[in-house]
Amino acid sequence: MTAAAPSRRPLPRATLSVQIAERVREDILSGAYQPGAQLSEAELALSFGVSRGPLREAMQRLIQEGLLRSEPHHGVFVPDLTEDDLADVFFVRATIEAAAIRRIVTRSARGTVSRDLSGIADQMDRAMKAGDWSVGGELDFAFHRTLVDAAGSDRLSRTYATVQAETRLCLHRLMGGYRRSEDLADEHHRLARLVGTAPLDEVLAELERHFGDPAETLRKMRAARAAGTNANPSWADMTDTITLPPVSMADLDPILDLVAAVRWPHRRADVSPLIELGFGRVARDEADGRTVAAGLWWPFGEASARLGLVIVAPDSQGRGVGRRLVEALLADAAPRSVMLLATTAGRPLYDALGFVQVGANTQYQGVYRGTPVRDPRVRPATAADRSALHALDSSALGSERPDVLDHLLAVGRTIVLADGDTLTGYAVEREYGRGLSIGPIVAGSEADAVALFQSLARPGFVRVDCASEASLLSGHLIQAGLESVGESPVMLRGTWSPPAGPARIFGLASHALG
Repeated sequence: MTAAAPSRRPLPRATLSVQIAERVREDILSGAYQPGAQLSEAELALSFGVSRGPLREAMQRLIQEGLLRSEPHHGVFVPDLTEDDLADVFFVRATIEAAAIRRIVTRSARGTVSRDLSGIADQMDRAMKAGDWSVGGELDFAFHRTLVDAAGSDRLSRTYATVQAETRLCLHRLMGGYRRSEDLADEHHRLARLVGTAPLDEVLAELERHFGDPAETLRKMRAARAAGTNANPSWADMTDTITLPPVSMADLDPILDLVAAVRWPHRRADVSPLIELGFGRVARDEADGRTVAAGLWWPFGEASARLGLVIVAPDSQGRGVGRRLVEALLADAAPRSVMLLATTAGRPLYDALGFVQVGANTQYQGVYRGTPVRDPRVRPATAADRSALHALDSSALGSERPDVLDHLLAVGRTIVLADGDTLTGYAVEREYGRGLSIGPIVAGSEADAVALFQSLARPGFVRVDCASEASLLSGHLIQAGLESVGESPVMLRGTWSPPAGPARIFGLASHALG
C-alpha cells in the first residue's frame, strides 16, 4: 500500500527537481512519511503538478542521500533505519568529528568555536524545555555541523556533507530516546566547554561518550513504544492525527479560541481582516476535531511575504505541531522571502528553519498622558492621497502591500506629513486590542515620526510597535506614559529589498502585518 502524498500547490518550472527534492526531504525528516512507506510516482507528480521526469530526478537525488531506497520492480521507499545503519552512520560521524576536534584544539580560535557551540546548545535547551523535539533534532545537527566546519577544512566539510541527510534522519528518529529533555542540552553544553579548554584526549573521550551506542538507544525506544511507555515519542508519532487544511472565515471562532488560550489581546474585529487579507492554515486534530494551531501569511508582491498570528494551543505545544504548520506556510508562500516577528517560544524553531535576525521591534503601550502637538505640515489624509501613500509605503517597506494599506486607510484615521506638495510621511490610528494602535508610522526622519505620533495620539490606552533602534521616538513614547512591554526579534528567511528612498517604517501596523 502506498503512502498518500500531502496536498501541495504546483511548483514553478525553474529547477523543478531541486524543489521537489527539497519538499520531499522535509516531509521525510518531519515524519510526514513513515519509515517503510512507499512513495507513489503518480501521486507525487499529481500533487506537485509536474511530469515524471523532474520527479524521478528528485527521487534519485534523495536515494543518493540515503533518504530513500529503491527496490527494483517494487518502487521507492522511505528507509526504516536498522541498528547496523545507525552504527555505520555514527561511525562515520565520529571519525570525521574526531578529526575536526584534533585540528580545532591546536588553534588559538578554539575559544570562539566553544562560544559558537555553546550558543547552539542554549537554543537546544530552550527547545527542549518547550518540548519541541523536532527543533531539538535540527539544532543537534547544526551543533555537529558547526563543529566540523570550524576545523577549516573544505574537504572534511564536504565529506561530512555526504552523510548529512542520513545524519539528520538519525537524529530525528533518535530524538525521543534521551532519558530526559535536559540530557540533550547538557551533553552539548559539556562538549562545547571542553572544546574550548580541555586537553585533546579529554575532548575525544567526551565525544565518544556523547555518541554512546545509538543502536542501543533505538532498541530502547522501540521497546518503550511497543509497551506504550515512551515518555518522549517521536515527532511523527505525536502528529499523525494532525491535518493542515487551508484557513477560511469558518475558522474565525476556533482561532479566537486559540487567541484567548494564549491570552493575546486580539478582538474579533482584529482577527477577521487578517484572515480576509491573507492566506494560512489551521492544524486540526482529527482525533477529536479540535483546531489546535493556526498560522497566516500575507503576500507582499511576488517576492516577499509576512508570516504572523502563529498560535499553538498550550495543551498541544511540544507535539511538533508548530513546526509542521510553519513548514506548510513557508511552502505555500514559496518562493517568496518571508519576514516575521518571533516570540520567545518560537525563536528556536525559526532559527532551525533558516531565519536570521535582521532587527528588533519593541512594543510600547499604556495610558497616553502627553499633550497633542499640531505640526503645520500635518493634515488629514484624503482620497486624493491614495496613490502617493501607496508609493511612500512601498518605498519605505521595500515591497508592496496594497490590500493591507487600503484596509488600514479604510478602518483608521490617517494623517499625512507634507513638504509642499510632496507627501513625506503618514501615520494611521485605529481601534485594536485593548484600545488604540498607532501604526504604521512612516517618515523620512525620527523627528517627523514623533511629529506624526503627537498629532494622532489622544487620551486613553495606546499601543505602538516601534523599531527598537528608534531611540528618539521610543523616548517620546515613554515620556507620554507608554511603557515597553517587550522586544521581539525581526527575522527573515531569504532577502528583502532595502528602502528605495529616505522614508522608513518607525512604527508597525501590527506584529503580523509589519
